Amino acid sequence: MTSDADEEAACLMKWLKENGAVTDKVQWPASSTVDGVRGAVARKDIGTNEPMFAIPFKVMMAAPHASESKEIGAMVQAEQSILVGDLTLAVKELLKSQEMIEPNLVAQ
Repeated sequence: MTSDADEEAACLMKWLKENGAVTDKVQWPASSTVDGVRGAVARKDIGTNEPMFAIPFKVMMAAPHASESKEIGAMVQAEQSILVGDLTLAVKELLKSQEMIEPNLVAQ
């Protein structure tokens, strides 16, 4: 039996692949995890510093994309100072944990 969450995840993965994402090394969502909980499972060996998946920038949630959105563009542009502050904080946190995150994320 397929849950709504599984159907939504399948739609997301289909959309990502149609837009150039490369996800062949990881199965998500997967219930074949150690404890049978929903998660991700490697389909292939993934080497040290090797990206697990790649998502093109054009489909990432990013300020330029939000600003161009018909639905939220005006709000994002009006609240630019708040977004810049949030972005600054996010970058600081990213730099603190870059060694852990960097090997697994690659923007195309």
